[in-house]
Amino acid sequence: GSFIATNTTGAPVTATITVTPTNTANGLSCTGTPVTFTITVNPTPQINGIGNQVVCAGGATLPVTFSGSPAGTTYSWTNSNTAIGLAASGTGNIPSFTGTNTTNAPITGTITVTTSANACGGGSTSFTITVNPTATVNAVGNITVCNGATVPGVTFGSNVTGAVFNWTNNNTTIGLIASGVGNIPSFTAINPTTSPVTATITVTATMTNGGVSCTGPARTFTITVNPGANILFTNVPIRVCLTDTVVLLRATPVGGVWAGPGVTGNNFNAATAGLGVKTISYTVANSFGCGGTRFIDVTVHDCLERHNVLRGALRLYPNPTSGQFNIRFLTDVYKEFSLNVLDAKGAVLKNYKFTGLVYGSIIPMDLRTLPSGYYTLEAYNTQERAAFQLIIAK
Repeated sequence: GSFIATNTTGAPVTATITVTPTNTANGLSCTGTPVTFTITVNPTPQINGIGNQVVCAGGATLPVTFSGSPAGTTYSWTNSNTAIGLAASGTGNIPSFTGTNTTNAPITGTITVTTSANACGGGSTSFTITVNPTATVNAVGNITVCNGATVPGVTFGSNVTGAVFNWTNNNTTIGLIASGVGNIPSFTAINPTTSPVTATITVTATMTNGGVSCTGPARTFTITVNPGANILFTNVPIRVCLTDTVVLLRATPVGGVWAGPGVTGNNFNAATAGLGVKTISYTVANSFGCGGTRFIDVTVHDCLERHNVLRGALRLYPNPTSGQFNIRFLTDVYKEFSLNVLDAKGAVLKNYKFTGLVYGSIIPMDLRTLPSGYYTLEAYNTQERAAFQLIIAK
């Protein structure tokens, strides 16, 4: 009768069937010649297990070599997703191929393998090949700031959700560390030089899926720190007298703004500022558009040594002289005086009057028309008189 063939081995199993005919008649049993035939049961083809794979887009898969029993088993396979870079179907082993993924998320192909041996179909097994996408970093604009400015934090973006960002900085002198993970926090820009300093930031995005981390192409941008204004004071006295003339303030770079007590434009007036320590500032922007401010303290003194009366207020030089000499006015008590030139007998030879004088004024004199000899210069005003001897020697 019909029966279910079985074979639990990995090779064909054959049974020999012997058939003996017997005829019974008239009380006799007569046995005929036996006949034999065979029933062969081939084994069901088996395939060994195949591990799943996860690769990065653009990466090579591992070749897949099928194995099983019995010997001579053939393998056919189908692929559910040709977007991974593998054909829809094939026979035999699967060679290594380059995984593809044009999306922003992992994609998977399910490979189903069926077996055949000795005209017997076998079971099937499946495994997957997953291709992770290429994680890219969204464009980041270059940054330019001035020394001492706060560089805003840089937030990175990617086409792939959950990407992790790694970055490096090739110039830590700008105030940013050499490397980091994630976004770049804000920091204070540093540039103590007189020229721009530039750092190149290189950032990559990495996505991890199925225990495989895939890093995309690097993107770079720059952070440039321009120098601040290097301010040099070229004419700012730190000590002035209350009666000093207006001081013309000078600094480089030129074109800045002066400010402070007693300052008008680029002039400092001690009398307007008043006695004491006065803080003056100068603010200017350099050619890179970076501004800076520098401060200096100017002390305004009463300068008692300037309160000379006429006797101590006039200096004649040179003396003796050929007749051409100078009178230096060294007092802030008066603004004017008159001068008589007397000969040895006391006769007035010349008379002068000087007005609008300030401390330090230089008065040129020319008495070369007078002969050699001793003369008296009599200085006077409404308050006092003082006499000075002058020698003219030719």
